[in-house]
Amino acid sequence: MKAAVANGNQANETSRDTQGLTGRLKIRVASLERLFEAGQTDMAKLLQDRQRLTQLENARLDATSQASQTQADLLMTLRVPTLIESLQRSAVDAGPGVASQPLPIPQVSSPRG
Repeated sequence: MKAAVANGNQANETSRDTQGLTGRLKIRVASLERLFEAGQTDMAKLLQDRQRLTQLENARLDATSQASQTQADLLMTLRVPTLIESLQRSAVDAGPGVASQPLPIPQVSSPRG
């Protein structure tokens, strides 16, 4: 269980780190695009940084996915009931026929008054 927590923490940290780097690289790519349009840099440099940006965004998504999966695994290990299980249990506890009734649709007031 300690390993799962450590893996989750590492994945969260990686996701945060890559998110910060992604923001800076997006600014750099935008700057290179302006320079390219002005004829002050070549296409290869722009494409190289775009590729780095794509790789960094993929790494962030992978880390976020890994963190989410680690959290789900940890919750299952700790036997924390899922939302669906809780809803099913509530429906069973409420008695027969209650689960088959639709939930009321909340009324939303119009912003126009």
